[in-house]
Amino acid sequence: MCSLTFYSKSEMQIHSKSHTETKPHKCPHCSKTFANSSYLAQHIRIHSGAKPYSCNFCEKSFRQLSHLQQHTRIHSKMHTETIKPHKCPHCSKTFANTSYLAQHLRIHSGAKPYNCSYCQKAFRQLSHLQQHTRIHTGDRPYKCAHPGCEKAFTQLSNLQSHRRQHNKDKPFKCHNCHRAYTDAASLEVHLSTHTVKHAKVYTCTICSRAYTSETYLMKHMRKHNPPDLQQQVQAAAAAAAVAQAQAQAQAQAQAQAQAQAQAQAQAQASQASQQQQQQQPQPPHFQSPGAAPQGGGGGDSNPNPPPQCSFDLTPYKTAEHHKDICLTVTTSTIQVEHLASS
Repeated sequence: MCSLTFYSKSEMQIHSKSHTETKPHKCPHCSKTFANSSYLAQHIRIHSGAKPYSCNFCEKSFRQLSHLQQHTRIHSKMHTETIKPHKCPHCSKTFANTSYLAQHLRIHSGAKPYNCSYCQKAFRQLSHLQQHTRIHTGDRPYKCAHPGCEKAFTQLSNLQSHRRQHNKDKPFKCHNCHRAYTDAASLEVHLSTHTVKHAKVYTCTICSRAYTSETYLMKHMRKHNPPDLQQQVQAAAAAAAVAQAQAQAQAQAQAQAQAQAQAQAQAQASQASQQQQQQQPQPPHFQSPGAAPQGGGGGDSNPNPPPQCSFDLTPYKTAEHHKDICLTVTTSTIQVEHLASS
């Protein structure tokens, strides 16, 4: 009938009925039909988002009773090895039942038994295949119930993020500029604006529109619905990686050029300051005792040179200051000698 495989007989029996039984119960929101009203009721909760089965230990709720029963085991007072007796032989993880263990083992083995009938992609879990198939079929079972909004989505998580827009709930905040977003993907795209990744390097191969992240490019390319969507996105991501590397190299080169320009400007300023200091006139000073007379000898020299001062000229800035202090000291010396002789 189909190529799907299952790890338990009960799952296979339930699935096989979908090929043989009549399905008179039709969903009013999409084209799916069901064999009985209980299956239809469970399915309608996908569209409405209703989760009537609530956990008594925490705030989580579920659409199906079986999901609640599986969840309740987490809150059991029994030891972890008792409620999760199925241990992975490759790592330390344990699981409550064999089906969860079987799904986990595919991570180690790399097995992907669920193949897409539209493309060559394969998946480890049936739910992942179902989500992927909606890209090809255009099925959007998760519809917004807000008045006046007709948007629908392929995944429940996308619907939940969309509901936050109506409620103005933005729990994902940027730690750099404190901007807030409704989902983690939008925050991740925003965080890239604080780095070199701000450039729109993810380009659509069909219409040449560019985006800042692979997530936005994937959302855009779903509008084209190409048969090789994943391959085109991977090719665009590879081209984006090259563009990012080039942008980073260019940014580093610009930073080095700026540093060199600043160093050159500082060197020129220092050289100009030194030249300015050298051009300033030096203050006049008296000749210290015992020093050779300035200028050459011969007839041009003064035959009666002025007497040399025995005081240090260093503390005095001008000759006038030095003359005043010399006169004061000389007068004081005469007075002292006069007092001593009297």
